[in-house]
Formats: sequence, structure tokens, C-alpha cells
Amino acid sequence: MDHNQKRDIKKIAFLGAALLLLIFLIIFLPTLRPNPFGNEINIANLDTYTKDQPSNQDRLNYIKNALYQTISLNLDSSLPNNSIKDVLIRENTFSQTYNADLEQHAVSFIVDIASLQQSYAISYQWAKNPDNIQEYSTIIKCLSGDQVIYPTFQCQDQFSQEIGTTDPIARLLPHIAHDYRIDPADLSAEKPKIRITLLIHLYETPYTEASQKAESLKPQALNWLRNQGITPESYEIQFTTEIN
Repeated sequence: MDHNQKRDIKKIAFLGAALLLLIFLIIFLPTLRPNPFGNEINIANLDTYTKDQPSNQDRLNYIKNALYQTISLNLDSSLPNNSIKDVLIRENTFSQTYNADLEQHAVSFIVDIASLQQSYAISYQWAKNPDNIQEYSTIIKCLSGDQVIYPTFQCQDQFSQEIGTTDPIARLLPHIAHDYRIDPADLSAEKPKIRITLLIHLYETPYTEASQKAESLKPQALNWLRNQGITPESYEIQFTTEIN
């Protein structure tokens, strides 16, 4: 093998190594970057549900940090970064929707952590225009009612701390269903306020029947509240309609 051949082999080997390094950085560098919001807890099977779906890395980073903070509130000892590996989305709780008018994405689900015997409801939104993101739409909450599968404990969450209320409805909201969503408006008011958004899907309901459809959805939303042990008459309810 002459000198030129050896030099060519070295060049090929160098280029091959450089290419492998570039591929490694493209694939793994994003996962090696620290979360800009601080410590985090990953959701082990989130990718299974969001594969081929739109996503927003900023919102995911925020939620992973918020999950870390919420779990820390409910532990007696310090929690190392990314130290819990069995945070799993509960089957049949994942929902991802898109509002074309607002260019708004909304995701919600429940996670279970068998090693801690804890569960939490998680929801988050993102939109092209930040003004289209609803208040309290990106939050982690303790569960209540028939959502609870582990022995009860004195669960604390940042949502209740932020809005400064112990109203039992706080742990139920936001609630996102196929045809409506229920959000807190002002739970600290003398008569607490909630907002019920009636969702009209044009692929199901003609535009000319939207008003009639919206009226038919009100009892569904109110009955859901009653089934959770909430008396709707105790709240000032703001009804709005979204057509998409």
C-alpha cells in the first residue's frame, strides 16, 4: 500500500468519524441539554402518544419541570433530577386537540407513578399567538373522585396554591371533553366563576345548526359537574362557544 492510499484511507476514516459524530449530535444533543426551567421528571411513554403529532418543546420543558415541582411538594425528602422512571400516562386519558380558528393546540392526560403511589392530571396548551392560550391551561393538579386509584394522601399542587382557594372544583379543572371544556375564571370571587366553552365541530355539525347544538351541550357539561359532586348553581357560569 503506497503513501497516497494510506492518506486516502485516513481521510475516509476521518470523514466517517465526523459523520457519525454529527449524526450523534443531531439525535442526542437535544436530550442532553438541561431543562431551562430547572430540574425535571420525564414522562416515560409520552412519545408513544405524541408520535407524529404537533408538539412544542418549550411547553414540554415547562410541564416536566412543573411535574418535578409538584411531586416535590408531596415528598418528605429531596428529589434528584430525573430520578423517577415509572411516570406513565394512564390508558384512555390522553387527549390532543387543535382549534384552527385560534391556531391553538391543547393536550391533557393523567399520569400514574406506581413507585410513589401518586397520580396527577396534566394539561398544557400552545398557540401561534400567546394571547390565545387560556389562563390555567398549562397546569398539573392532584386528582379527586373516581380518578383516584392509589390510597389517598394530603396531595398538594401548585394550581391550588396559585389561585389561592381550597374550592373542590379547583382540582377538577380544567376539564376537557370532546364537546366542551370547563375552566376556572375567578374561583376567589365571592361567588366563584367558571367558564364553560361549548365546542362545535363542523365535521359533525353543520354551521346552520351550531346554535342548537351548543344549547344541547350545556346540560352535558352541567351534569358532568354534578356527577363530580359539584353544585353548578354555586358558581357564576360564563358560557362561550367555539366553532372549528
